[in-house]
Amino acid sequence: MGKCLTKGQLNKMNRVSTLLEQINNDRLIESGVQHNQQIHLQKGELLKCGNLSVPLKSIEVSQHAHERAIIRFSLKYTSKSDVVKFIHKNLIQAEYIGQITDTEGNDSHFFVRNKIGFHLSLDLRLIYTVIKIEDKIAPSPINDKVKELIHKEFRKLDRKEKAELKKFELFKREANYKIAEVSLRKYKTKSLAVKMSCEALINALQESLQEYENNLLRIKTDKRKIAYSLASCIAS
Repeated sequence: MGKCLTKGQLNKMNRVSTLLEQINNDRLIESGVQHNQQIHLQKGELLKCGNLSVPLKSIEVSQHAHERAIIRFSLKYTSKSDVVKFIHKNLIQAEYIGQITDTEGNDSHFFVRNKIGFHLSLDLRLIYTVIKIEDKIAPSPINDKVKELIHKEFRKLDRKEKAELKKFELFKREANYKIAEVSLRKYKTKSLAVKMSCEALINALQESLQEYENNLLRIKTDKRKIAYSLASCIAS
């Protein structure tokens, strides 16, 4: 018969078992997939954003996103299916930042996980691109406060963008109606003075429209920069 283990030996074995379990969990976390998350992915997962809920497998990866993922994250594999798996695996665990425009001007939903940023179409059906998030803020107890301040600024810009967009859409309709009306008057009149007056008014309205568009573009650009800063905090 074998020897009975002493109480000290049993305690030592329990500690070793606990340590092994912790090491295994840490390894899974570092690889970006925890056990319960693996089970979810095997069963099929939904990406949710507000009222939208889209099956992960139905989200397409654009050719641009495919190429950028390989380059920006130094992927050793290049096949479409492997790159899609890499993107989907990280996307399903990503944190939602908000709605912004990408550098190409596409309105998109922006997600981030670790150092990966994802720009998705507004219906969540297409991944426009993936970006690499740079570490700009070192991890520290202050990081959460910084993240809170940046998030507050992002929400502020989000409200401002929506308000400005609403005003722009109204002004655009009124201006286009007026431009059409004045253009018709300019076409009908034989008076050179009236024609010049109409032309001046049309130019003024078009300049105002351009100013509105430029202002919105500035807000969208600032909002994207804030979103990337917030993503950097999350990635740190």
